[in-house]
Amino acid sequence: MHRPLVAGNWKMNGSKSLLVEMATAFRSRQPAACDTWLLLPSVFVESGIKQFSAATVQVGAQNLNWRLPGAFTGEIDASLLKEVGCRICLVGHSERRQIFGETDDEVVKKTKACIDHDIQPLVCVGETLLERQAGEAQQIVAGQIGALMEALTAAQMASVIIAYEPIWAIGTHEVASADDAQAMHAEIRRTLKDFYGPQCPDTRLLYGGSVRANGVKELLEQPDINGVLVGGASLNTNEFLEICNTAAVAV
Repeated sequence: MHRPLVAGNWKMNGSKSLLVEMATAFRSRQPAACDTWLLLPSVFVESGIKQFSAATVQVGAQNLNWRLPGAFTGEIDASLLKEVGCRICLVGHSERRQIFGETDDEVVKKTKACIDHDIQPLVCVGETLLERQAGEAQQIVAGQIGALMEALTAAQMASVIIAYEPIWAIGTHEVASADDAQAMHAEIRRTLKDFYGPQCPDTRLLYGGSVRANGVKELLEQPDINGVLVGGASLNTNEFLEICNTAAVAV
């Protein structure tokens, strides 16, 4: 059984003072039975890694460019992340897909760039409200997973963590019921097993979508949910710690 993983995504938020506050709190109060990731704006990644060096929190990036180093002003590739000690990265978040038009093909290329540079990718998948209302949720998510599976061997997929984020729940205070979340996670796991067969990795699956401390226990009691991807609540030190503490004793 996987240890629960709580991954916080600051999105385009945060400050140096918040980094210091949170690192100080986690050094003394972080639960040992929960893995914790913090995915920061790129300008904070290196200082975040240093701030959390005495805590068992892994600090990573929210995005990367899949290309090799070159004339791509403003972009950051995997080798640059690795240079500052970054070993984890969020890939294909719904905001990247919805706002910036990121395609399944780009998500695959970014995932492979991470793997090639020993950076563990946390890949997001999920459906919109219209897609769910049309009964297409499983089809949409299966397509996103399928693009990854077609490009990755079982050994490569073993390094991937997948986060299911129902897009209609992000930032809306709407949360999928534990049963609905479990149903999609079970479908993702079945899809992986059907494709890879006996070589299928035991992939960590996270739920993301307006996660708050009071809903974590019920989510992590589900057999196919191994952790949570936290958005806004990860900017509040006490609430993020509470989520981690709840996750640590939930399974």
